[in-house]
Amino acid sequence: MPFIAAPPEIQPKDDNEQQHQRQVWQPQVLHCESKFASVLPFGVSFGHPGDHLFKPFLHITSPPLPSIESHNKSGEILACLKPQKNQLDSTFMAVENVLMHNFFGIKDFHVYDNGLTNKFTQTMSSDKLPILTNVNLVPWNVPAALSQEITDYLVRSDCEYRAQAMGYSTVIVLSLSQILVPRSGATSIKTALKQTLKKGKLSIHVLRFCSEYPEENPRYLEHNIVSLRQSIYNTDLSSGLYEEIWYKGQGSSGGALGAFKVSQDELAVHDYGNCDNYDLDVKGPESVRDRTISRQAKEIETKYGQFFPPLPSE
Repeated sequence: MPFIAAPPEIQPKDDNEQQHQRQVWQPQVLHCESKFASVLPFGVSFGHPGDHLFKPFLHITSPPLPSIESHNKSGEILACLKPQKNQLDSTFMAVENVLMHNFFGIKDFHVYDNGLTNKFTQTMSSDKLPILTNVNLVPWNVPAALSQEITDYLVRSDCEYRAQAMGYSTVIVLSLSQILVPRSGATSIKTALKQTLKKGKLSIHVLRFCSEYPEENPRYLEHNIVSLRQSIYNTDLSSGLYEEIWYKGQGSSGGALGAFKVSQDELAVHDYGNCDNYDLDVKGPESVRDRTISRQAKEIETKYGQFFPPLPSE
């Protein structure tokens, strides 16, 4: 809740008594800028009562995670997840993103939080997770709205500086709806990157598995895991879309760093967000069925199903 503070302002009393000064008190309104203030305050803004001008003072910090901060991460991957674009609850979307990347071998994450609930932190700290996962929450609740381009730039810059300081060899920055998927038979992102024989700035093709396509219920699936239920991507809406990752490989061996495009047969970013198109033809030539993830439904369900809500009974 806002409250009144009273910073003093010093002014001369009059021309004849310049050596004497009096205090003029002006009330200030202090607003806490936080969705979950009981968990962690994100920032504050100040303003004069009676006007509508507020000056934001942004404070973004992250809780200490010794398991990430105190070890050299050469040869490891850091995945940074951008804040959600609206104020809807993004908890299960973030949970699925982290767990699916965890399934493909990533252990360390920076999640820029703009609407998560305690369910997310409880899941990430669960001793039932089959693979160790280190998640660093970075509060993201800017007092003023930023364009998506500026948000992307700030998040990517912050992520890359953090990764450089800790020695990560690979940096991935994605939206909550995007999952980097190894293809061509590789079982982990590390292996798929190594098999590309490329190092440097890699452009990975984005495949849009539009949420407007009908969802499926693969065999063995008992919980609502979106990436296992959406198996059709649209080639027209995916044309020319790429996400860039930074990959230096391990050690000093290998060729020089450069800028390369990676075949979608080796690696692809699966985007399960909406495409703002309700006229999609499931049977059209532009709609391609891809079961890279869904064919692993049984193993994923066994490892992670308990962390998702159950599918509704028919």
